[in-house]
This record gives sequence, C-alpha cells and structure tokens, in this order.
Amino acid sequence: MDQSKNNPQQKREQQQRQQQQREQQNRQGSQQPAQKPQNESAGKADQDEC
Repeated sequence: MDQSKNNPQQKREQQQRQQQQREQQNRQGSQQPAQKPQNESAGKADQDEC
C-alpha cells in the first residue's frame, strides 16, 4: 500500500481502475430493475474487488 504513494503511475492506474468500476456499476445499475436495492449491487462490487 505504501508503494502506491511513492509510485504516481501506480496511483494513476488505480484511479483509472476505480473509474472503470464506477462506469460498470452505472451501466449495470441502469440495466437492473428498479426494484433491486442499491445495497445489493454495491455488495457485489465489493466482492469483485477481492
């Protein structure tokens, strides 16, 4: 974790990855039925990160 502070390129890649995840979540959210609670989709995203 400390390495990301010293390595700006790694930081940039991490930000890009987070942005991609956010875009994927937005896309999935729009496809999902409105009945589904947001918490469920958020939990799935957390599992994907592991």
